[in-house]
Amino acid sequence: QLDRQFDEATWPEQHVYLPSIKQWSYEQVADWAKHHDDISDEVVGLLEENKVTGSELLAFGYEDLKNLGISRPGTLALVTKAIKGLGMKSQCQPIFIDHDPYCFGKILDQLRLKATSKEDYKPLSLSDIEERKLDAFAKTVDYYFPGELAHLILKKEPLLQSSIVSQDQAEMIKRWLDEDGC
Repeated sequence: QLDRQFDEATWPEQHVYLPSIKQWSYEQVADWAKHHDDISDEVVGLLEENKVTGSELLAFGYEDLKNLGISRPGTLALVTKAIKGLGMKSQCQPIFIDHDPYCFGKILDQLRLKATSKEDYKPLSLSDIEERKLDAFAKTVDYYFPGELAHLILKKEPLLQSSIVSQDQAEMIKRWLDEDGC
């Protein structure tokens, strides 16, 4: 599911706010019912007439549907099944990760590549990343792959070959210089 979240074809869809099913108005419930193959127009009418909200719909059981006016056993079974399916769908909300999709896409590509290529795998180098995304990418990798794990995804070239200054210190100096616009 995580790789689908960062699929470029579906990424824009995930930033649209969609209320959870429990928050549906009776109009949204009716719209769902109208577009569900197993729910008859008669049942849609009953849901609209009784102004059934999403929260109420998810709480409905077999007897509740009977009390609503649905009498045929087959129809009751189909509507109950549809509501159960909707309840399952309401529990499967996508995971939202507030990071750049480019960065996560690159990370997922690397993980897939590592899984398929085994011994021939080579981590990304900074030159493989868009220049304007370098900082965000490095921070994302460091966050999700702390310490030595980051080398699974990104091969960081030493900023400075020195026996006096460590790489951590060199990175700190570079950040200071970047902040000062040098």
